[in-house]
Amino acid sequence: TPNEKIISFKELINKKDLFSNLEYKLYENNIIDENYNFIIKKGNKLILAAFILQLKNKDYLNEFIFPGRKQIKDSKITDFFFHRYGNNSDTDKEFRNFKGKQALKFKQLVEKTYWLDQIT
Repeated sequence: TPNEKIISFKELINKKDLFSNLEYKLYENNIIDENYNFIIKKGNKLILAAFILQLKNKDYLNEFIFPGRKQIKDSKITDFFFHRYGNNSDTDKEFRNFKGKQALKFKQLVEKTYWLDQIT
């Protein structure tokens, strides 16, 4: 549902068609259900955070909002996915950790999770 405080799909997602295919991978791997609701299960939040960071690293997410070229903050990105996948899908802490002190853990998780490693 639209929310004025949340960045829109059109503003954030760069590769829309490819994103839909990747989002289906979340469903296939029991991270979200058929209604795009996050499935609460051990490890799912880390995989979702890694998925979001991998999307950012592979340019699936826009860096700026136009017009005005306003930079999209990481918190706006994690808010978008929290809004999209619902309760208990807030990955802001895990996302920030993967970008910082747990960068190695992120890399290892992506390497051992085949479908995350295949995002190009």
